[in-house]
Amino acid sequence: MKTKTKLRKGLTLIELVVAIAVSAIVILAAGVVIGLGQTSWNQTWRKVNLQRDASVAMLWMSQSIKAAAAAQKSADGRILYIPSQSSPTTTFTYFADTNDLECLTGGQTRTIVDGTV
Repeated sequence: MKTKTKLRKGLTLIELVVAIAVSAIVILAAGVVIGLGQTSWNQTWRKVNLQRDASVAMLWMSQSIKAAAAAQKSADGRILYIPSQSSPTTTFTYFADTNDLECLTGGQTRTIVDGTV
C-alpha cells in the first residue's frame, strides 16, 4: 500500500530558531573582530602620534642647542634654558602634573608634546 506524503513548503519553528541562533553567533563574532581591530588601530595611532611629537620636540631642542652659546637646567631638572645671541632665549619646560613639554621663545609658548611625555 502506498501512502501519500505531503510536500512541506517553508521552515519549521526549530529550523528557524537554529538559523537565528547561528546568525546571531556570526554577527557577534564579526562585532568582536571589528571592535578588537578598532582598539588596535587606536593604540597604534596614539603611538604614531607620540613618535611624531617626540621627533618634533627633539628637532626643536637640537636646533636651539646648536644655535646656543650655552645651556643650563634648573635644579629640579624640569627646565632647560638655552640662551642665544642671535635669537631670544629659548626655554623648554616639562610639567609633571600634566605630562606636557612646552617651549617658550620670545614670549610665545608652544606645547610640543601634550600629555604624553
